[in-house]
Amino acid sequence: MIYGLILAWMALRGVVEGMIMIQFSDPMYVGHEDKNVEGVRCHQWFKTYHWLCIARDAVLVALVASAIFADHLCHISKMLSLTGVCIVGWELTETAYNYTRFRRFVTEHENVMGAFDLNGWPVWLLHSGRWIVGGALIVAGIFA
Repeated sequence: MIYGLILAWMALRGVVEGMIMIQFSDPMYVGHEDKNVEGVRCHQWFKTYHWLCIARDAVLVALVASAIFADHLCHISKMLSLTGVCIVGWELTETAYNYTRFRRFVTEHENVMGAFDLNGWPVWLLHSGRWIVGGALIVAGIFA
């Protein structure tokens, strides 16, 4: 259950961030009748924004409560799985952000944590690598 909550929270986080970061040139931008308004109010899904924030926060509260009462996280095998779930969750955050803002799951350009830019096939390699490494750690934790 705790792994599902992590993945749900990270996906919702990506959706909310994508809505916040909307720009005029993005496909999900619909504008606003008041030309001085920008940001999340100009996103195609703005009517659901507050509900998505509430859902994200509720999932985080459930996640914290589950972590407090979970004694099984102390085992090394579960820590491998938890690390894998966090990596897959990071990828879900990135994918949800990309779709919410650009209407694409993977873009042709990616800035990695503000440190360096990737273009073309290295972007696909980065996204694939997160799925593969995260999945491998989850499987390693299951069979450890």
